[in-house]
Amino acid sequence: MKPSPTTILTLAALACAAGALAGCKEESSKSTAASTTSTTAPPPASTPAAAASTPPPASSTPPAPTASTAPPTKLDVVDAKERALADKFATDFFARCKSGKFEELGSEVTPDLRRAFNPDVQGKLCMTWTFQVGELKSKEFAEAWKQADGKRLYRFRSVYSKLDAGKSEIRVTLDPSGKIESFGLEPTWADRPR
Repeated sequence: MKPSPTTILTLAALACAAGALAGCKEESSKSTAASTTSTTAPPPASTPAAAASTPPPASSTPPAPTASTAPPTKLDVVDAKERALADKFATDFFARCKSGKFEELGSEVTPDLRRAFNPDVQGKLCMTWTFQVGELKSKEFAEAWKQADGKRLYRFRSVYSKLDAGKSEIRVTLDPSGKIESFGLEPTWADRPR
């Protein structure tokens, strides 16, 4: 069974589904609360309040990118220490998958990831990935990207027993302080990170 090209398997999604990631359920309840908040109708157009609350006409120019929407930039110079950390994290994870021995993560990851990626979640993620993509055969560093918010994404081309060789990706994201914040698998490679 091959996964669909648009499927992304991430630790955060699995941890959220397993209830191990504290923030994801709170966020969904916040957005639900925000969407159900009642609003009052705008004042009639003839009142001064209406003129003050009327939005300006729509501009044909798209808004300037913000830190959350600005595209990432490819790094020409890659930090060797961060690259080694990302590589070791991925290598160690797949070694634990193969051995079936899972342990608490250390100080190399953010506290949120440590809580979310507990040994039980690691085991479930390994079972899911192994079922969908097979066993990891090899991985090779490909590139690193910096996001506008300071996070760095390290991408590795990977080969699995159930996927076409060299066309999938392991990604490890480091936060601005250099701690591993997320880890995931893209079953299809893209020239730019999605």
